[in-house]
Amino acid sequence: MATIAGNTFSFKPCFSTGVCPEWTAAAIVDGLGTYGFEGVEICIGQGHLHGVDVDTPKEALQEVRKQFDEANLAVAVLGNREQIAD
Repeated sequence: MATIAGNTFSFKPCFSTGVCPEWTAAAIVDGLGTYGFEGVEICIGQGHLHGVDVDTPKEALQEVRKQFDEANLAVAVLGNREQIAD
């Protein structure tokens, strides 16, 4: 729980796949459980081995999502580290 300006929020501890680009989606799910995280930022556009990117087919994305859902883990954000403006 965090309180900011009198408002209380509940946060899930998450990490970014930017620190583990060689992990598959299954390894990320396992790592989240092993290290006590409840969610993840999946970095896209960088060739990571998790199988999620801007051109990943819908069926493959659904399979990755299923792995997280079955483990009751959150995908907090899809992050892109590409610069899109000057």
